[in-house]
Amino acid sequence: FPSHDKFWQKHHNSFRVFECEGVDVVLINAGSILDAFHQPEILFYAQRTKLPLVYFCHGHSPLYEIPDRDILREFIGRMAALVFPATASKKDLEYQLAVDLKDAHIVHNVCPFVLDQPLPWPAAETPARFAIVARLDGFWKSHETLLRVLSTPVWQSRSWLLDCHGDGKDRRYIGELASYFGIADRVHICGQTRDIKNVWKESHALLLPTKAEGFSLAVLEAMMCGRPVVCSDVGDLGDVVRNGETGFLAENCSPKAFAFAMESFWKSRLLWRELGLRAHNTACALNNQKPAAKLLDVLTSAVRNKNNSENPHKNKRSKQRST
Repeated sequence: FPSHDKFWQKHHNSFRVFECEGVDVVLINAGSILDAFHQPEILFYAQRTKLPLVYFCHGHSPLYEIPDRDILREFIGRMAALVFPATASKKDLEYQLAVDLKDAHIVHNVCPFVLDQPLPWPAAETPARFAIVARLDGFWKSHETLLRVLSTPVWQSRSWLLDCHGDGKDRRYIGELASYFGIADRVHICGQTRDIKNVWKESHALLLPTKAEGFSLAVLEAMMCGRPVVCSDVGDLGDVVRNGETGFLAENCSPKAFAFAMESFWKSRLLWRELGLRAHNTACALNNQKPAAKLLDVLTSAVRNKNNSENPHKNKRSKQRST
């Protein structure tokens, strides 16, 4: 780790609250492991604190470039535990660092709401109404790929609409790209929404050719509402999006692979409602995994291991008494 006292003095106040009496463990809730570089104050805090740290890495991709493997290995070594929402994310990071993260934990996301029954199927069957629910990032969420597929002659000859729900830096660009491809009259930039159920009351399927994902909440929400999903095989999405059962899975996020999955989906349009019912059942079953309880177990274990390492004799006497 670099050591710059002035930098630490500047950011120390941000972490002072964690050093107050009564704090047992610190959970770093991060978008990716690379946040340790994007927000270097996290590196400095990890170097200085004596509290156990648990790092929740919500996403990772083999497309990410590791700035410095030595620093990242040392940073990870300071963690009491790592948590990933997907086994694939853990494995990708292991390959990139050439280390086994044996003590890492997998805590899958679940849908933030539960429906006893899927939402009613949209009344209008034509045109087919698709939605992509993701931040408006043309590259990572692959709006570029989706619009490219939908602009091909075979898709231009079909009856469909696409709603883009979300916000982000590429809002204008995605609209411009739809115009460039000649499909602007069928692509609606709807912006951010808090009422996700209303999205799925009107839409038939989620299309998500994303390049990086752990265990997508957008996918789980669509499935809970009873809508099939067409997405790329990233993260652990292949565990819930199964070809011809709950949706269709593209081998990767390339236009060719996604076009193939989309074609299979279109040919199965008489089964879309049935796929949605199975998707709903799959999403409901996931809720039995109780991810909040799993994460709490990781946090309490980190505290217990820290206390045991600081008081080895006390722990030994406790074991003798229990025996």
